[in-house]
Amino acid sequence: MKARKPLLMILCAILLLLSACSSGTEEGAATASSDAKGSDNAGSQETYVMRVAHTLSAASPRHVALMEFEKRIEEATNGKIEVELFHSNSVGDNNQLLQAVPLGSIEAAVQPTSFFGGVEKKLGVLDLPFLFKDIKHLESFATSEDSEEILKLIEPKGMTGLAFWPLGIQVLTSSKPIDSPDALKGQKFRTMGTPVQLDLFSSWGTNPQAIALSELYSSLQQGVIDGQSNDVGTIHDTRLYEVQKHMLLTNHGAIVDLFYVNKSWFDSLPADYQKLLKDTAKELAKLKTEEEVKVIDQKFQAIKDTGKMEIQEPSAEMLDWLKKQAETVVKSFLDEYPDMASVVDKMKAQ
Repeated sequence: MKARKPLLMILCAILLLLSACSSGTEEGAATASSDAKGSDNAGSQETYVMRVAHTLSAASPRHVALMEFEKRIEEATNGKIEVELFHSNSVGDNNQLLQAVPLGSIEAAVQPTSFFGGVEKKLGVLDLPFLFKDIKHLESFATSEDSEEILKLIEPKGMTGLAFWPLGIQVLTSSKPIDSPDALKGQKFRTMGTPVQLDLFSSWGTNPQAIALSELYSSLQQGVIDGQSNDVGTIHDTRLYEVQKHMLLTNHGAIVDLFYVNKSWFDSLPADYQKLLKDTAKELAKLKTEEEVKVIDQKFQAIKDTGKMEIQEPSAEMLDWLKKQAETVVKSFLDEYPDMASVVDKMKAQ
């Protein structure tokens, strides 16, 4: 593997920029790799560095897809775009990355759309409950032209969306039974803190709380909260089966990765390089899904084999109740953002 620039320099740059700026705006965004204007053709002698950070491990499907992205981009540009990958929170957590990219501290990041609630609330459309049947349905949307409409939402915030990458479908876990409305009501549940998720869990009669993933295990272990909502892969990787007794396979919401870049840096690239980045990122949504599917069954079986969790399918009555309560959340969102109604229809139709 090629040598990487010291992470300390990047971390220092982020800290300096975050202390000087109260919010990530497009104004003043700059990158170390775009001091000069890019040409309009791939024959330019200009070279670019694209540092891409994320919070998951080097063994994650996300990183596997990013390594293929690195390979394809460097081959297609004869090394004129050098992609550098940083994983495992080595540059910062999800909230820090969301500030670092528009500020220009790094060029790009990949993280769930759920962290963008404070940046662009319309992205909450991807958090709407029971919108996607499974991860393949999510892939169909991510690779469609319809996804472009949502990707454009973050451009006024100093970022350019390259592609959506499926991550998983959420289920419920708890230290207490959760197989009926009465059992679920009153429990304290961790969510990622998006307005849609908070409204959804409130509609189910729970007390939703936003807690960082890094604090989730200890919060469950200490009884600060009773349960949480996540995809099976994350439940396995964070060993939540050690501090949770029940899993209900509700498949109630998607978790979608957004691969995005600093807009000023992206706009400095030649047009054909811009197209290459977007096309390659979208093409790799399929590989990302394949990698997720490949490991999901293994991880689900590994959880079952521990014998520490009671895993249940929701009854027809329970599922109907969950969906009926969720309808009020969808209606409230679309009442606030009526232009997203057509997007929802397109998602369902994929």
